[in-house]
Amino acid sequence: MPNPHTGLDQAILDLIAYFAKRDRLLLPRLLRAPEKQAKLPHYSDSDLLRPPEAAEVLKVKPKTLANWRVSGVGPKFTRLGGAVLYRYDDLRAFIVAGSRSSTSDAGPNS
Repeated sequence: MPNPHTGLDQAILDLIAYFAKRDRLLLPRLLRAPEKQAKLPHYSDSDLLRPPEAAEVLKVKPKTLANWRVSGVGPKFTRLGGAVLYRYDDLRAFIVAGSRSSTSDAGPNS
């Protein structure tokens, strides 16, 4: 007696072959192991971070940090010579200060 799944198996193989021919990158992407997510570096409270590192911690662009420095709404920063630096502890305090329980919550400074 013929195997009833043989036709289905062949149809799946034909479909894979079709997509492999149509897009040569599809099959290798399907067979590749998932990429590991990069770990963020661990900072201590007193570490000084440059704007790109601080932006990564806050999940914003470095340009956003620059705009916040000009307007005075961002985290505290330090200037050493010409370099702008952020203490990791100040970044954490900025995040805590922005925490709200609802959209109508004005925050602790209101």
